[in-house]
Parts: sequence; C-alpha cells; structure tokens
Amino acid sequence: MREFWAGFECLGARMRDRFGRTRILKLKDWPPGDDFADLLPLRFVDLMTALPFPEYTHRSGSLNLVSCLPDHFVRPDLGPKMYVAYGAALTPDVGSTNLHLDMSDAVNIMMYVGTPADDTGKRHETG
Repeated sequence: MREFWAGFECLGARMRDRFGRTRILKLKDWPPGDDFADLLPLRFVDLMTALPFPEYTHRSGSLNLVSCLPDHFVRPDLGPKMYVAYGAALTPDVGSTNLHLDMSDAVNIMMYVGTPADDTGKRHETG
C-alpha cells in the first residue's frame, strides 16, 4: 500500500517492470474485508449523500432488491468499494481493468483525476 500511494502522483516513485517501464497498478475492492461504513463512517455518509438515485443505490433503498431479501439469504457485499488506479495519459490504449462481468449491478463514480507532480515536461498534456 505504501509503495502504491507513493507513486500515485509521482512518476519517479512508481514501481517498474523488469524492462524498466512504469507499471499500471490499481487497488481493487478496497477495503477488502471491512465494511466501508465501519472503517470510514464520515466518508461513508458523504458518499451516500452524493450518490444518485438513492432508492436504487442506498443499502436500504426501496428499489434495491438486495434490501428486500429475507435474512436467510446470503447477501452480496453492497459496498461501497473503492477502485484506485494509476493513469497513463501517454498510453491511452493501456488500461488497469480488463473487460469483465460483475455478479451485480454497480454505480461507478470518478472522484479524482490528478497529474504527476514530477512530470516537469508536461508530457501528459500532449499525449
């Protein structure tokens, strides 16, 4: 985690592959085992307040089908979960997530886009 966050906005601190190329990394499904609401309660409230269509997206939303399941059913994790990834403006054909199918619907919100502080040549602006 420490190495990932060190390279989040600093190209020079990013991990490299065996050829010396900057690796495209992501944190997926964070927090992995904890409930976001228990781990970061104030952020959870902020996020739930900002989500569109609360009747669908809130855990107790009237149109959120999981909230209607009887207690004896195994419920999927309703999140929220955070996905944090490095960008690659110079290689827009490279992504951090493969095409996949999730077990349930999801709402994805891009919360932040930053530029590397140590890209003094501003290569990301012309990529």
